[in-house]
Amino acid sequence: MPAKEPVIVFLHIPRTGGGTLRSILAEQYAQHLTVRNPIRQRDVERANQDDIQLIQGHVDFGFHKRLRRPCRYLTMLRDPVERIISVYQYFLENPASAYAHYATSARDLREFVQCAPSSEVENTQTRRLAGAEPSLEDHPARMLEAALEHMRHRIEVVSLTERFAESVLLMQRSFGWNRVKPYRRQNVSSGRPSRDALSRETVRTIEQRNELDVVLYGEAMRSFDEQMSVLRALEENS
Repeated sequence: MPAKEPVIVFLHIPRTGGGTLRSILAEQYAQHLTVRNPIRQRDVERANQDDIQLIQGHVDFGFHKRLRRPCRYLTMLRDPVERIISVYQYFLENPASAYAHYATSARDLREFVQCAPSSEVENTQTRRLAGAEPSLEDHPARMLEAALEHMRHRIEVVSLTERFAESVLLMQRSFGWNRVKPYRRQNVSSGRPSRDALSRETVRTIEQRNELDVVLYGEAMRSFDEQMSVLRALEENS
């Protein structure tokens, strides 16, 4: 019996530019499936069908455990401070969304970060890549270790919001995509404050609540630089 083709699994972390990436992915993979938490059994059954080429959604690492076929993971990370600014601005602009009341009732961004649920503003990227296992919630060091392990050895492409165009080139080479059509950034918050406009206390508060994400993102940047160096060398020699 011939081996099944791997399915691409995009771990979409909120407010990392994934909306734009999802539109690019949809052009490359005609048969795609969007899944949400909590994951529904009917989505799992559909994901296991051979015609599905891409699975994407706000899910954690570990979705492969539900599959009866091989998979190739990709994700996109963002500078932790920039991501939290975007989360805050998104809630302000979408007051009907979940947890928006934490932003609309806060005096400013710093108070929002201090009061909002940890799932939204505290090491979200590390939690997602670690797999959100309950046994890790009270052990930050183990959670970070798990996230780094998955990033280094299980997730084929870890792209960066701040280097979006380069990220698309890396994915195109890694997954053998057709030419990527011109794209426009989607779901971008308007009027968001720049990082330079924030007080030192606000930046420090964000970094303190996201100290694991700061480490994770630093490692992701180093890995990304290495992968881009290899890609440039291949292009020069081709």
